[in-house]
Amino acid sequence: MYKDELKKELKEIAQEAILEAKAMLVHCDLRPQNHTMMIRFLVDKPEGISMDECARISRSIGSGIDAKGLFAQGYTLEVASPGLDRLLKTQSDFQWVLGKVIIMTYDTGGNHIEKIEGIIEEASKDSITINLKDKKETIKYLNIKKAKQKIEI
Repeated sequence: MYKDELKKELKEIAQEAILEAKAMLVHCDLRPQNHTMMIRFLVDKPEGISMDECARISRSIGSGIDAKGLFAQGYTLEVASPGLDRLLKTQSDFQWVLGKVIIMTYDTGGNHIEKIEGIIEEASKDSITINLKDKKETIKYLNIKKAKQKIEI
């Protein structure tokens, strides 16, 4: 089975457990490690996800993988939270932080990089709208170099 097909199958196995936990799949990674496969799922919820919830999801995914006999050579399964400081890359990542403050660097054109901080108001198909202190700005995803939610403790 090719990596993309295997990843798709793993996501299908994981989907029920993730939905049952009222969580969202943030990322799935699959790579060889010491003659076995390393499978990593990053899952999250708006209010955050606990270690116990990750463990329940992991047990359910592991049972599904074992039932289908996908890895005769063995595997390591990790289910974790992406963490508060994860990079925001996709439309769903930005939708996840609507109404929250982010710090972002982006290309304003002509190879000029600017760093801004503001509140995400909208995450559409091609761009985000961010509310800065004195104005709103719409920025295309392809111009975003790095974006993270600002964490205030």
